[in-house]
Amino acid sequence: MQPNDAFNAQKEFTSSLEIDEENQNTEEEFILAFEVNSSKIGMSFELVHEVVDFYSPTHYPFAIDGHFGVINLRGNVVPIINPFHQDLQSIDNNSSKYVILETQKGNLVGIVVSNTKKVQIDPDKIVNIIEEDVISLNGYPLRYVKIEAILKNYKERVDEVA
Repeated sequence: MQPNDAFNAQKEFTSSLEIDEENQNTEEEFILAFEVNSSKIGMSFELVHEVVDFYSPTHYPFAIDGHFGVINLRGNVVPIINPFHQDLQSIDNNSSKYVILETQKGNLVGIVVSNTKKVQIDPDKIVNIIEEDVISLNGYPLRYVKIEAILKNYKERVDEVA
């Protein structure tokens, strides 16, 4: 499933992130907005490989802290990381999705999110963000996170264990 297909299939995101399709500005860009632990978070599509339906990850012995386990995605073993400190028991299997991210070396890593939605944003709001910041989206706070920061923190955790 491609990201646009997932967004079209899921229209349940809260009205606070609704976009006015009649007044879309061509100078704006799109980001992926989602919920984690009742917080609204956004990131660019730059390294998003795809969005897939949630199913329980496979746990394994000696798992890294902040790591849910792995999933099999069409023959690829994809580690599922936990950068937003979720509790696996609190994840709703019906509304959750995996956002599969592609690392700079081409490896895949997944995160668990809820209520994904493609939203339009003024690029000036995010151009100076280094790792993360809270921005306003239609008058509501949205935590914008750079994907590179998430992947960097995950790589550092792997290096600590290795």
